[in-house]
Amino acid sequence: MSRLTGTSRRHRGFTLAEVLVVAVVMMLLAGLIVPRITGLQGRRNELALEQITDLMTMFAYKESIGDQQVGIWMDPQRDAISLMILDVDPEAPSEPAFWRRDVLVPEVRLPEGVRIAEVLENQLRMNTDGEWFIKSVPGEDRPMIQVRLEAPGMDTTLTLLPHSHSPYRSEDSGESEGFREAFDLDDAGRTRDVW
Repeated sequence: MSRLTGTSRRHRGFTLAEVLVVAVVMMLLAGLIVPRITGLQGRRNELALEQITDLMTMFAYKESIGDQQVGIWMDPQRDAISLMILDVDPEAPSEPAFWRRDVLVPEVRLPEGVRIAEVLENQLRMNTDGEWFIKSVPGEDRPMIQVRLEAPGMDTTLTLLPHSHSPYRSEDSGESEGFREAFDLDDAGRTRDVW
C-alpha cells in the first residue's frame, strides 16, 4: 500500500489526432457503403419494372396466339403478380374450366419499397389496395392496361395498348420509351421522305 501512495496515476484519453483519424476512416467507409446500398435498391426497382414488362409482354403474346383465355392477377397477400390461364382439366374435360397460374411465366414479387400506385383497365381504375384481375375476353380486343409503380426516386407507368406486343414505359417526367404516334407522311406532304 505504501508503494501506491505518492505515485500519481496518469489518466490518459484520446488525442485529437486519433479522434480525427477514426472520423476520417468512418467517413470513408460510409462513403463506400451508402452508395452501394442506395444503388442496390435502384437496381431492385429496375428489375421489378423489367419483370412486370416481361409479364405484360407474355400476356399480350399468349392472348394473340393462344386458344386459352389469359389474365393478370395481383395476389395482395404475397405481393405477387402472376399470369393466369383459363384451363380445362384433361382428366375431367366435362368439368368447368378454372384459372391457374401459368408455370412457364415466373410470377413477379414486388421488392420492399415498390408499390403499385394505380392500375387502369380501359381507363377504368382498379382497386390497388387488394386483389385485382385483368383478363382477355375471346372475340374482343385486348384491354388497354396501365400499371403505375412508385418507389423512392421512381414513378413509372407501363402501358400495354390493345394491339401492341409489349408495353411502353413512361416516367413521371412524361417521357416515354418505345411508343411512337402514327404519322401519315402523305397527309403531311412528305411523300418522298424515307420512313
